[in-house]
Amino acid sequence: AGLVSRHVLQSGIKSGEAPMAQSFVVVGAYGGVGEALCRRLARRGARVLMAGRDPGKLAPLAADIGGETVALDATEPNQVEACLRRAAEVSGGSGS
Repeated sequence: AGLVSRHVLQSGIKSGEAPMAQSFVVVGAYGGVGEALCRRLARRGARVLMAGRDPGKLAPLAADIGGETVALDATEPNQVEACLRRAAEVSGGSGS
């Protein structure tokens, strides 16, 4: 949580700032800091792709904030590659 908190602070993500036109992949958004980060990014207008071993658990949050989910077990190279391709698609890249 410390790394995420420092990164969020260094990124200037705080209430009252201008909207974002960026995309983010958040791993571990099942609750706590990850969920709060997703909500804050979405409020700022960012596109949020939530990655986790069980995308079904992330579906309610995705529906609530207008985000997307993708399956990701970081120990599985094929899933990591698929997540990266999906992230490129979400951010407007080609995914290749």
